[in-house]
Amino acid sequence: MINALATYKTYLKVTGATLDTPLTALAEEAEGYVKDYLNRDIESATYTEYYDGSGRSLLTLNQYPITTLTSVSVYDSADEVWDLLVEGTDYDRSAIRSHAIYLDGYTFVKGIENYKVVYVGGYATVPKKIQLVCKKVMKILYDQSPLGEGYLGYTALSNNVSGSQNINVDLDALNRTLKEAVDYRALNV
Repeated sequence: MINALATYKTYLKVTGATLDTPLTALAEEAEGYVKDYLNRDIESATYTEYYDGSGRSLLTLNQYPITTLTSVSVYDSADEVWDLLVEGTDYDRSAIRSHAIYLDGYTFVKGIENYKVVYVGGYATVPKKIQLVCKKVMKILYDQSPLGEGYLGYTALSNNVSGSQNINVDLDALNRTLKEAVDYRALNV
């Protein structure tokens, strides 16, 4: 998880362990919204992904920053095998950017899923802004759930002199909150 359950509980001002199971599910949902908006996973992990060759020397990967490039292979359809590209011959590690592989003197041959890349990508420590957006999304989801007040975008509840209640809602709260992490959004999808 991007934030520990205890972090979410503190943000929501929830104490005790009674709600841990539904809060964990809600946290996973909140983080799912954030990852979907960002078009990528956030936490550092090992990925094996297949890419279309573009005919260019740059291949943008789905998860970043890239911390370790384990292997890059090209599919040889004639022999029906994956040929491993060799570091120092086919590509130079210093030319690997935080989000892409640059092949010096080589291009990614056009094709459909003809490149297999194994790498470690994502943040070992998730940026504070993304952590905060996850907490805010969690609060919105919590407030609209039976665990909270049950209102989407609930911002205020006031009592009138007549005894009726007014509920102020912000129907765009979720989208506006997600946009706070726009600087981390992947645009290569």
